[in-house]
Amino acid sequence: MKYLLYFSLFVVWACQAPKTSIPTSALPALDSAFVASHTHYFQLTPDGFTGEGAQTLEQAVRAAQILVLGENHGSPTLSRFVEQLAPLLRANGFRHFACEIGPHSAQYLEQLTTVPENIPANLAAFYEQYQFEAIADVPMPFFELQEDAAFLKALRREGFSIWGLDQEYFSSVFFLLDWMQSQLEPEDVPTALHQAAVTTIRKWMIQEDQDDEGFPVFERILQEPAVKAYFSALEAHSPEAQALLHDLKISWDIYDRYRGGASHGDRVQYIRDNFQKQYDRHGAPKVFVKIGRLHASKVASGGELDLGELTHTLASEAGLESINIAVWNRYYRTEEGVVIDWLEKRNRYYCQNLPLILQARKDAFALIDLRPIREAVANGQVAPPESERLQALLDGFDYELLLPTDYAGTPLVKP
Repeated sequence: MKYLLYFSLFVVWACQAPKTSIPTSALPALDSAFVASHTHYFQLTPDGFTGEGAQTLEQAVRAAQILVLGENHGSPTLSRFVEQLAPLLRANGFRHFACEIGPHSAQYLEQLTTVPENIPANLAAFYEQYQFEAIADVPMPFFELQEDAAFLKALRREGFSIWGLDQEYFSSVFFLLDWMQSQLEPEDVPTALHQAAVTTIRKWMIQEDQDDEGFPVFERILQEPAVKAYFSALEAHSPEAQALLHDLKISWDIYDRYRGGASHGDRVQYIRDNFQKQYDRHGAPKVFVKIGRLHASKVASGGELDLGELTHTLASEAGLESINIAVWNRYYRTEEGVVIDWLEKRNRYYCQNLPLILQARKDAFALIDLRPIREAVANGQVAPPESERLQALLDGFDYELLLPTDYAGTPLVKP
C-alpha cells in the first residue's frame, strides 16, 4: 500500500547506526533496571483495564487536553486497546477523534458510521466495493480489520466526531468521486463524464503500480482530456466539489514527489494545518489523536516539527498538556502460532529503544512513564543515553506503551 512507503522512509531513517558518546561522569546508567521502576502493567478485559497500570493510564488521560497515540500501523492489539479506552476518554471530556486519513475521507467515514451498530457491516461493504484489486490496495487505510471496526464503533457510540488530518489516500479517489457524483443532478454533470474520468484514472494508476521505477502518475492524470472535462464540470456546479478537487490536487502533488522524502515537509505541514483548522473551529476542545509514531513526537522527527510538536505548543500556550504516547510492540504471533521476538529479528532497529523495550511482556500492556526518566537525565541523576534516538524518544514523548503479543488481525473482507 502506498501509505507504507512513508513508514519505510521512517524505518530507513531510524535504522541508521546511532551516534554515541562516552559519558563524562560516573553517573548510574539509564538501564532497564532504572526504567523498570517507572513501568506500570495492566491487562485488557471486556470490562475495561485492570491492574496497577490502569490507574497510571487514567491519570494520563485525565491530565491531557490532547492525547496523542503514536502508533504502529495495522496493530489489532492497539485497536482493542482504543476500543476499551473510548469510555475513559468520554468520561474525561474528549469528543473528537483525529486520525491519519484525508479530511474528505473523514467526512465520508462519519456518514458511514452514523449508526454505531451498523459500523462493521457498513465498513465491510465499503471495503468490498472499493477494493482496488488490480493493485491489491484498499480505498482507506487503518480501518480494514474487524478490530478497527470495533474501536471505531466504540468511539462513535461515545459521540466522537472524526477529523481527517492527512492527504487523501492514493486509492480514495474512486469512492470520493462516486460520493461527489451522487450529490449532483445528472443534468449538471453527466454520468458519462464521470465514468470516463474514473476509467482513465484507474488505467494510469495500474500502469504506475506496474512500473518498477514509478512516475508522477497524478501529473499525467491531470493532463488527460477526460479528467479535465469532468473536473471542470464538477467545479462549475458544486462548491463542495471545488473543495474536494482542491484538496485532491494537494494530495496528488505530495504523492508525486514522495520519493526520497521530497514532499515529506509539505505533507507534515498539511497535517498540521488540518489539525489547526479543526482545533480552532471547535474552540480548542479535548482531542484524541491516533497517528503514526513518526508524526507524534514533540521534538523534530524525520527532520520536521510534526503534529506532536503542534499539539504540545497549542496545549502549552493555554496552560494545558498534550500527553504524547509512543507505541511499540516486541512480540508478534504469526498465523501459524509462532511468537516472534522483534528484538531478536530486528535488533538494529529495536536496540535504539533497548532499556524500554526490555520491559515488554507477552501477556500484559506496559506503560512506561518517561517524564521522571527524562527529568533524571536532565538533572544529572542518571547518565544520558548513548543513543541520540533514545534521547529523542525521551524528549518527544511522555509515555511509552508496550503492547502484549500482537497478531495479524481479522480482515473485514476475506481475501
